[in-house]
Amino acid sequence: MIVWQQYKKNNHYQLRKAGNSLRLYRNEVFHSQYNGGRFLNGGVWDMLWLPIFFRPVDRPLRILMLGLGAGAAIKKIQQYACIDQVIAVDIDATHIYIAKKFLHLTDRTISLKKADAEQWLRRYNGPAFDIIIDDLFYEQDGEPLRAVDLHSNNGAWLSLLKRHLLKGGLLIANCTSPAEARSLVSKASSSRRVFKYGMRFSKSAYANILAVVSDMPVTRQQWRVYLAASAGSARLKEAEAAHTLRSL
Repeated sequence: MIVWQQYKKNNHYQLRKAGNSLRLYRNEVFHSQYNGGRFLNGGVWDMLWLPIFFRPVDRPLRILMLGLGAGAAIKKIQQYACIDQVIAVDIDATHIYIAKKFLHLTDRTISLKKADAEQWLRRYNGPAFDIIIDDLFYEQDGEPLRAVDLHSNNGAWLSLLKRHLLKGGLLIANCTSPAEARSLVSKASSSRRVFKYGMRFSKSAYANILAVVSDMPVTRQQWRVYLAASAGSARLKEAEAAHTLRSL
């Protein structure tokens, strides 16, 4: 069922409701899904926020999300983690409107910014983040494509992301292939442009691989302990049943 739609600047936006799920489509490409009646949103979108549990979430976290969609991942983070501040950057003002109007992301701890994420981060000179989520995609001929190559300009983008993370912080990057995810990790101590430790989330029927990388260890046991502590053992089992988690 279509609950809202708009044509703006040659883009067609639709919000569709299916049961408890609210789904955002832009130009018929599925961009985001939020399910307020369940722990998991469904589809690929849980892999954007479930990796936050590789670290404790019971202390105030600073989180940067590059690429907002409808804000489904932030909505779940807001429910299950302690937030100091979330900054979300999206080039599409309509996405920000939807996140505020329909997902009610208006809390004082959440700042939604209309900007080119790459340019915004290059100018940013504020405090570093505990978690950065890179979900920068656009659509072309009905297919989603990464907007910023993680290794562009001899690794300049990845180095920039790394520079804005606190020591031990997490980069969660939506990758288009297992090879792209693996390229973010190297155990060689001299590899400054990549990370030393990493895990990957995947889900059957979806090509996306969510890489979770850090300069300090990330393990499946950490994730299980912190998720269960925040959301309960039943929801841990639900998350494990829906996703495959492996080392990079």
